[in-house]
Amino acid sequence: VLCTTAHEATGLRAGAMTSRLTQLAVIDCLFTAVAMKKSDQAMELLMKTVDALASRKI
Repeated sequence: VLCTTAHEATGLRAGAMTSRLTQLAVIDCLFTAVAMKKSDQAMELLMKTVDALASRKI
């Protein structure tokens, strides 16, 4: 998936942050759509991720 955004550049690099946030929102929507379509498999994989990260909590 190619994500591109356009923003007028300023000296404060606000455009870079805007682009990143926009791309994150698009990726989040895509992830949510796939997870809803494959809910059983997504939940199983999510629980595996939770288990793997549980021992790494600070």
